[in-house]
Amino acid sequence: MNASVCIEKPKDSGFGTQLPQQFYIDCLAALEGANGDAAMVLDACGNVVFCNREGAMIFDRSPEELMGRHVGEFVSDTSLRAWTPGNNVAYAAYTGKRSQWRQYCVLDADGWSFPVELLLDVLVVNLRYLILLWIRAPAGKTVAKSHPGAYPSPGRSISNSGVFGAT
Repeated sequence: MNASVCIEKPKDSGFGTQLPQQFYIDCLAALEGANGDAAMVLDACGNVVFCNREGAMIFDRSPEELMGRHVGEFVSDTSLRAWTPGNNVAYAAYTGKRSQWRQYCVLDADGWSFPVELLLDVLVVNLRYLILLWIRAPAGKTVAKSHPGAYPSPGRSISNSGVFGAT
């Protein structure tokens, strides 16, 4: 993997201070075996601190758009809560050791929801416990920009003309 291609560093990560460039390089090194798999790294509170391009493409966003945001903004029904960092890491460690891929509904940039499977695990980078989030399409399905089979998020409805629009 080429670090200059895969590292996406935001202008404002939402943490108040910019993480050092070495942190992003270390995240990339930790994901070296990913081989093009979609992955995201979250801090203990569930905020995105690193996302590879494959992970961002699933959400129809750029890595910069995801950085600093809480995973709950685009993954519905996630059990990761900003106010329970210890529980978040423990939950990720538990499900990761059991290799439990779970299906979730996620939102793309246009607010469309569609199913994906997520696997949480714990990643240690520079002595920090982080949450590694692997992302894949459910077995037998593909995740594409048009999201065949996608359905409107709760804030949208189908109008009489059959076109999705805001309610």
